[in-house]
Amino acid sequence: MGKHLISAEVRAQIKLPSNNHLSVRALADKLAISKSVVQKYRSQAEKPVKKRRAGAPRKTTPGQCTAIKKASQRQHRSTRQLAEWSEQHGYGKISHVTAGKLLKSGRHPLAFTIVQRGRVLSVKNKTKRLAFARSVWVYAMLRGDAWWISEINWRVHKEHHS
Repeated sequence: MGKHLISAEVRAQIKLPSNNHLSVRALADKLAISKSVVQKYRSQAEKPVKKRRAGAPRKTTPGQCTAIKKASQRQHRSTRQLAEWSEQHGYGKISHVTAGKLLKSGRHPLAFTIVQRGRVLSVKNKTKRLAFARSVWVYAMLRGDAWWISEINWRVHKEHHS
């Protein structure tokens, strides 16, 4: 036996509360469909079935996701540190991969920002360093000990003109 395809209008007629007073046979005759179809759709109308999500169940709650994102913004932690933080604060154990996915997901994913490590020279110190480098270069040229500078210049000249 093949599946009977019925329209959305017929399904709606079966599920209508005003048609509940009719027997299965009377409703089937009225709509010109089989009794089994009426029984099937009436039982579905009485108890809606919850559909399971595809894939593995969620490891995190929406509140946990929000807390992890806020913690990462406030404290600039790595994903491994965020996973540890989550467990320490009672949200449950998650992997660093899950923490990374949380940061990238949702309506407002966090963008990657480069963390600048180490010291950055101030403008004053940059000018001092350049002045020192120039003085060393000039000193080497005057001493005749600047063969390496002419060697570098020759290689650069050769690359540009070949």
